[in-house]
Amino acid sequence: MPIEKAAPEMDRIVSADQPIEELGRGYGGDQGPAEGPLWWKEDGYLLFSDITNNRRMKWAPNEGCTLFLEPTNQANGLTRDRQGCLIACEHAARRVTRQDHDGSITVVANKYHDRPLNRPNDVVVKTDGSIYFTDPSI
Repeated sequence: MPIEKAAPEMDRIVSADQPIEELGRGYGGDQGPAEGPLWWKEDGYLLFSDITNNRRMKWAPNEGCTLFLEPTNQANGLTRDRQGCLIACEHAARRVTRQDHDGSITVVANKYHDRPLNRPNDVVVKTDGSIYFTDPSI
């Protein structure tokens, strides 16, 4: 299956001639695929969320896929903040968290206008450090 380019800017990221490589299978269960991929550049590995199975997986060259964290509160979207810490949207806990370099977890958001979040899903961090995430209805 070839890569379909949606915009010419894509050429800066990946060549349309690059072969697609399957890194693993069996994630997501009957509920669907794994999501939330995040490349950890310094250590050369990919993290992704196996939401339905409540775990975070790691793929690294020459290692393949291994368990990185379990349980994850059915985390989905993953990104990093300006300090390089992991930001995750946790479906089951209805919150967005930050995992510091020492492993400690800080809740970034769990309410909006004094109402609990629905099901935080995708997340990005802007260059000024602002965190944006989606919160679709349950």
